[in-house]
Amino acid sequence: MMLKKVLIGLAGVLTLAVVAIVVVLATLDFNQYKGVIAEQAKAATGRDLRIDGDIEVGISFVPSLMVDGVSLSNADWGSRPQMLTLERVEAKVGLIPLLFGTVDVRRFILEGVDLLLETDADGRANWTMAPSGTAAEAAPAPADGEGGMGALPVIREVVLKDVKLTYVDGVAGETQTIAIERLMAGADSADSPLSFELAVAYNGAPIEVGGTVGALAAAMAGDVPFPVEIEASAFDATATVNGSIARLHEAKGIDLTLGARVADLAETFAAAQAALPQLKGAAPPPSTSIDLSARVRDTAGGYAVEDLMFKAGSSDLAGSISAALDGPRPAVVARLASTLIDTNDFVGAGGGGDAATPSDDGAEGKKTKLFSSDPLPLDGLRAVDADLTYQGRKVVAGNLVVENVDLAVLLRNGRLSVTPKNADLAQGKVSGAVILDASAGDAVALDVDLKVAKLLAGTLAEDLTGKPVLEGGMTDVDVTLKGRGGSVAALMGGLNGNLLVNVGKGTIDNAYVDLAGGNLLSNLVPTLTGEKKTSELSCAVLNVNITDGLARIDKGLAVETSEQLAQGDGEINLKTEDLTLRVHPRMTDSVGASAGGIAKLVKVSGTLAEPSIGLDELGIAKTALSAVGAVATGGLSLVAESALDSALDDDYPCLTALGKEPPADAASGASSGSDSTDGGSSASGAAKDLGGKIKGLFGN
Repeated sequence: MMLKKVLIGLAGVLTLAVVAIVVVLATLDFNQYKGVIAEQAKAATGRDLRIDGDIEVGISFVPSLMVDGVSLSNADWGSRPQMLTLERVEAKVGLIPLLFGTVDVRRFILEGVDLLLETDADGRANWTMAPSGTAAEAAPAPADGEGGMGALPVIREVVLKDVKLTYVDGVAGETQTIAIERLMAGADSADSPLSFELAVAYNGAPIEVGGTVGALAAAMAGDVPFPVEIEASAFDATATVNGSIARLHEAKGIDLTLGARVADLAETFAAAQAALPQLKGAAPPPSTSIDLSARVRDTAGGYAVEDLMFKAGSSDLAGSISAALDGPRPAVVARLASTLIDTNDFVGAGGGGDAATPSDDGAEGKKTKLFSSDPLPLDGLRAVDADLTYQGRKVVAGNLVVENVDLAVLLRNGRLSVTPKNADLAQGKVSGAVILDASAGDAVALDVDLKVAKLLAGTLAEDLTGKPVLEGGMTDVDVTLKGRGGSVAALMGGLNGNLLVNVGKGTIDNAYVDLAGGNLLSNLVPTLTGEKKTSELSCAVLNVNITDGLARIDKGLAVETSEQLAQGDGEINLKTEDLTLRVHPRMTDSVGASAGGIAKLVKVSGTLAEPSIGLDELGIAKTALSAVGAVATGGLSLVAESALDSALDDDYPCLTALGKEPPADAASGASSGSDSTDGGSSASGAAKDLGGKIKGLFGN
């Protein structure tokens, strides 16, 4: 009984003591301590702290503090006297939870803040402070196991208004501002979801974020699901995140649905460009809409994106992507499909132009090399493994249309293989593989084996030019190439292989010859008939053999039409990029030779970057010499002159280009583009015709 009375007495005394302390503190005027606070701040930071307003302290089990009119001086080299000005700060924190290591923020209000963070031209920062009378030094890093983030606070009510942060980079000469117009966050209790609303202006561009998340402190403390429901808008774009994280403290059990919407990509880019200095000068994207939705989960070794739906303008993409991060390299697996991919939805007005690299430029910045000597990014091929499949109903790249695409891309330890299992190009079938092997050394090995079967050249030409240049022209293409090098230039300089293009019969619309290919095509396929609207194409061949970077066309260029036979030869040095090509035409008997044929002897020279098309002076000289002789002989001398250049006298240039023998009746002199049956060569008929025309020119 006595002990009980003693304990009751002690409790009463303690209660009276606490009450007495509270009464004394409550009656104190804390404003009298402004000078002491300023002195302590000066001693700790070397800066002047001013409190022009009142200091109000509420003493209770939920103590409160309110201060008005606070400022902190800037560094002596700063751009303005104050580093920080603050109109009002108010805080209420639960006292009892502090005894157990929990910060329970009942209320925190911050208004009228203007904070300046800046560096000078030498990189000195104004936020680096030191005790008065000492030089500023960086704070030592905590030892292992020390410091770090303590228990997360419980937030019940937070209000920020008119908070401005300005960052001035004195080295780069750039200024960026973040203005928090409002931030309101609150929760009913420590275990309740936290709702928030944030409105920010970043360099003048409005950004808004709002939503509800779970109780952060509870989620970080144990296996409590952390729900997420957030919506954000910035730069005329919106984004949403919904779902939950089962174990937030481990970042495990992620199951989130993401969404994004851009009404006009060009307008969004313009808004972002105005706010972000790093985007200034960048080419604008096209004016197109963007819609994205996906589900994101964590997996045993990484993350997975499922139910992916992406739309950009008329283009779409769907499928799944996963990344395993627990191996020697990140491993990405993607299974994608689309009904339409159109590159016009992704390339803006400024796209498509690559600046010349310095090593490839002339003195005035003019590009002199087509193949770059810059090292290939081989480390990128070795940095990740990938297994990608793509199935697309239609792919449009500029004016090129490919349908029914079934593509497999495999990257393993630096070895990349691209295999088109199927691709329909102008009704032709594309098959084969392209392999880039960078698994060892400082170079990449290239192996190309591609075939296109029964492609319609007319359809392809119309796709590329928008003009019905050719009808028909079934074409086979065979490309086999091998090379090795550390740059594109080195690869091309050591290339070996063959390119064969074999075009079959078709009908040429003469009205579009010049439009489709410019002077070169009109020189290769001249009609010389004026009134005739079409020409019949019998065949066309391009056969290029490449050995150690030297591409030879040994009579490997051929065109046969109803009006003309043309044969070309020459070479392209892929090491130096020099080229010399000659095209020798001859009119068929159905047209007869004419003076116009002389002007169609073509020579292509120069470099791949700067080709020039001109007249083949040697060919013109030979033809002119023959013409002069024809005046005196009535054309018979052309038969002898034809021996000067066999390239002008091949009745089957396509077969020659393909490396095939002429038909058994070749000795009869019948041209593949001629109806001559007189038993003599078509050159003889052409010679007589040319002789007659030249005589006619002189009135004989």
